[in-house]
Amino acid sequence: MGVDEEVQNIYYSIYNINLTLVNLDQGLGQLVDGMNFGLGVFDQHVNMVVGKVNDVQNNVNSKLTLFPSEWVYLFVLMFIVLVLLGLVGYLLYYIVNYILNRHDRYEEYRMWYLKNVMKQDIDDWEEDDEFAEGFYSLSDDTPPPTYSEYVQTADLYANYHDEVEAQRKSNQFSSRIGRPRGTGKEYNTLI
Repeated sequence: MGVDEEVQNIYYSIYNINLTLVNLDQGLGQLVDGMNFGLGVFDQHVNMVVGKVNDVQNNVNSKLTLFPSEWVYLFVLMFIVLVLLGLVGYLLYYIVNYILNRHDRYEEYRMWYLKNVMKQDIDDWEEDDEFAEGFYSLSDDTPPPTYSEYVQTADLYANYHDEVEAQRKSNQFSSRIGRPRGTGKEYNTLI
């Protein structure tokens, strides 16, 4: 190998390096151009958003100039606070009143229950001085029920249900669950 061949090899190596650098430069140029285009579009969108935000800010500022000065806002805020304090005060009064009058409410509900549910005459009840005003109870002369009274009440309950069951069994067509359907006229009357 001679010096000329070595120089030729160095020349080819430098040429290949130069060619690689030119290709790299062209690729980076295209990449930068693509990025510039994308960033340009992004920059346009950002400028549009900034313009819209500035328009909103200008509109808000123009509307705020139409409103009166700060004392009106403070007055409105104070009025709202006073209304809320009044509401809180009323609710506290209502809660305390509800707690203090619980016995009267209990008595009212109890009388309603006795009158409407138990169907008892309220005039049979008399006021008991041992309890708070308005609290009614049975007279102290009324003894507690005896065992025979409990048994009698249970017998009444059992007899009532026996009568209901007997009526149900006597009319076999009143309910068809587990019973014969009937034939002829009886069946047609059920439909």
